[in-house]
Amino acid sequence: MLDIKFVRDNPEIVKENIKKKFQEEKLPLVDEVIELDKKFRAAKTRCDELRNQRNVISKQIGGLMAQGKKEEAEAAKAQVKAMADEMAKLEEDEKVYAEEVKKRMMVIPNIIDPSVPIGRDDSENVEMERFGEPVTPDFPVPYHVDIMDGTFVNNFACSIQELELVRRVTDQGSHKLVDCHMMVMNPHRYIERVAQAGADIIYVHPESELIVSATLDLIRQQGKKTGLVLNPNTSLESVKDLLPITDYLMIMSVNPGFAGRDFMLYTKDKFIQANEDRIQRGLSYHIVLDGGATREVIHDLYHNCGIEGFVLGKQELFFQQDDYNTCINRIRTF
Repeated sequence: MLDIKFVRDNPEIVKENIKKKFQEEKLPLVDEVIELDKKFRAAKTRCDELRNQRNVISKQIGGLMAQGKKEEAEAAKAQVKAMADEMAKLEEDEKVYAEEVKKRMMVIPNIIDPSVPIGRDDSENVEMERFGEPVTPDFPVPYHVDIMDGTFVNNFACSIQELELVRRVTDQGSHKLVDCHMMVMNPHRYIERVAQAGADIIYVHPESELIVSATLDLIRQQGKKTGLVLNPNTSLESVKDLLPITDYLMIMSVNPGFAGRDFMLYTKDKFIQANEDRIQRGLSYHIVLDGGATREVIHDLYHNCGIEGFVLGKQELFFQQDDYNTCINRIRTF
């Protein structure tokens, strides 16, 4: 999603970007967003002014009461109540304006870097010309399964039973890799069951265990590949001792728990650090991105940061006009 300040300051650039994507029907949204944002900021400013005035008058009421000026004190109280009522209305307006702005901003297309222009269809896509035909990586690409317990993250996702169902489907014809991202507290308790359910790679968060090295050892004992996940607030330095026993390092560029979030730019340094660490120490763990994987992000991290794997979601795989094979092959051209 674009930054509202950018839209406010550069409406013509945003509109030109919409035209380039052949989505002219979305042009009115830009002016609507700017007008709604103007109303939102006006309501917020007025609310702040009232809050400051109310605080001043509230302090005066005690002094008036102490001086025996009851009528003036009552008038001040009535003024404070009127301000509180107006503030309540303004706060409701703020919520409505903010929600309306968000709804429109989610529809306005992001601005893609000029180096990666997009055509009407794949025949016009410069990526196809610039980067050639889809490239198949030299290591298997797994299906990604999220397991969430509602405690480690504030959401629920697949269970071990659903992982078993995924395994049955992926075993039809030929065995395909399945990785399991465990967003649960104390995953050590479930490693054997997850391995038996069919996960080939098992990811755990270092914050989820007191002794995460024991959990990684248990994963290897099951004959599975080990995966370590770094949240945006988890430093690479804090897990360096574990990387020699890590097969896959997955770096979250969004806060975990929900899909469709935007790539957090400050996490890019961690990808660079991980790639440098891997080279300097002669380690062989694969580096994977989870979160905000747009075509611009994928192109940048693959070509400039040595990142090999990308967990695909709403931005480039789900809810697209093309089928999954087309989407994946397009991404492989980046």
